[in-house]
Amino acid sequence: MHTLLIILLLLLPIVLYWVFKLLFKTEQHRKNTFAVKAALHKMIKSHGLSIPDIFILGNKLIGLDRKTNKIICIDQENNSLQKKLFLLKEIQFCRIVKEVDSLTGCTRKVDLEITFHTGEEPAYFTFYEEATDPVYELPSRIRKANYWKSKIQVQLNGIKPPMLEYVL
Repeated sequence: MHTLLIILLLLLPIVLYWVFKLLFKTEQHRKNTFAVKAALHKMIKSHGLSIPDIFILGNKLIGLDRKTNKIICIDQENNSLQKKLFLLKEIQFCRIVKEVDSLTGCTRKVDLEITFHTGEEPAYFTFYEEATDPVYELPSRIRKANYWKSKIQVQLNGIKPPMLEYVL
């Protein structure tokens, strides 16, 4: 009986530690998600956007405004909020980029890469990162990345690039 009590007393701090750690992590996640959603509403209001298509992934989101042909990306990382707004007419193409470990063949990262006509650096939206995301979510994240790639491509195909005028 005494040994059982001693074991319980020894295990109690460990259990309490994990409970507090889990609660803190959930609270931090909730705060980050709230910051991302607040930034989204602020950008919608300031740019006059109408975004019915939004994908929220933890501390980041991607959205598409079909009326104004704009893509919005917001990312909360290390207490830094990055907000990006892309005009579809400036986008040349987008593609899925997978980073694969050469030794194990495991997927480390899945990004949606957006390349621009203007020659500026490509923009990336990360759908999966091995260090932070569970491996069982990889197939669904790849499907989501492909969904957003095709959604952007369809919208890009609907935008006619400026026609060059030939004077004879």
